[in-house]
Amino acid sequence: MRFIEVEELYEKIQMDKKLLLIDVRSEEEFKTGHVPEAKLLPLDTLLNKLSSALEMLPEQNVGDGLYVICLSDRRSLVAAKILAEMGVPDCIYVKGGTKAWAAQGYPLAYDLNTVTS
Repeated sequence: MRFIEVEELYEKIQMDKKLLLIDVRSEEEFKTGHVPEAKLLPLDTLLNKLSSALEMLPEQNVGDGLYVICLSDRRSLVAAKILAEMGVPDCIYVKGGTKAWAAQGYPLAYDLNTVTS
């Protein structure tokens, strides 16, 4: 399974704001601060409603890689494996997650930005 370091993710976001990044934490966790470009798709939703969750993913940019993040990287690794098994190409989890992102001093957002919005 491929991963990306937060420093590399930050650089990619600076170059391409349309990058597809999903955050698999709960809504409550997401609201405490997330990568501004991240869309919320909780792991529970992904596991319980896999087929409909996959339909929620925007088709554009998935070919460029689907980046998955959580607080550390445990849930994002699980989600990336599940998505890859379901045929989503090039799933990449963010090593260290939002914790590592914040530790680098990168900006956080606090809005409710979901894959369905």
